[in-house]
Amino acid sequence: MDHPKPVLFSRSIVLLIATLLLSGVNCHGNKVPQQPSFMTGQIIVKFKLNTDSDDIHKLLFRLNKDLVVELEYVRSMSGSAHVIKISNLEDQKNMERILRDINNHKDVEYAEANRIMTIQN
Repeated sequence: MDHPKPVLFSRSIVLLIATLLLSGVNCHGNKVPQQPSFMTGQIIVKFKLNTDSDDIHKLLFRLNKDLVVELEYVRSMSGSAHVIKISNLEDQKNMERILRDINNHKDVEYAEANRIMTIQN
């Protein structure tokens, strides 16, 4: 009866470990979240004050004017945050500038890009 050679067995272990690492699985078998893969042209904004629909539209009008961007209200989210569309978004660098400016605005608690996240197998 043929027995596997120890060298082949250790190569198999090395290949298995390399395959698992390259496939995005950590040591616990959980999938590793990947970086955001798609920019939606939308941002998630939470204003400092609890605001109603009229107040939000006034704030957006003020942000449009102050930051020279075209912001359009999309919908509310849980946690009093709101999804806002940037109509004149050109590229990632422009998005970073807009987010920085919105985060520095006195009426904004936070703003972040609304991105589609995926988990790779």
